[in-house]
Amino acid sequence: MFTEVRNATGLYIGLPKSQTPPSFHEVRSLASDRFKRMGYNVKSVQQLMAHTDERVTQSYQAGHGFDYKEISIYLDVKAIGREF
Repeated sequence: MFTEVRNATGLYIGLPKSQTPPSFHEVRSLASDRFKRMGYNVKSVQQLMAHTDERVTQSYQAGHGFDYKEISIYLDVKAIGREF
């Protein structure tokens, strides 16, 4: 379902064939890294991500030297639980 929702945003229309849109795990990994940069400790992020091992969380937070685009998303009541 993630792929369908991601594609429904229209953010990746016209993406060169040599590039692929981010996967669920890439977005999740970037979110983990952003939480770290915002000052959340690794234990808090670990709990949020439901990791059983702190090292897994730390591996998600490694290697984010890529550019990314911040977007604002608002999910209204109709969008939550909607089928795509």
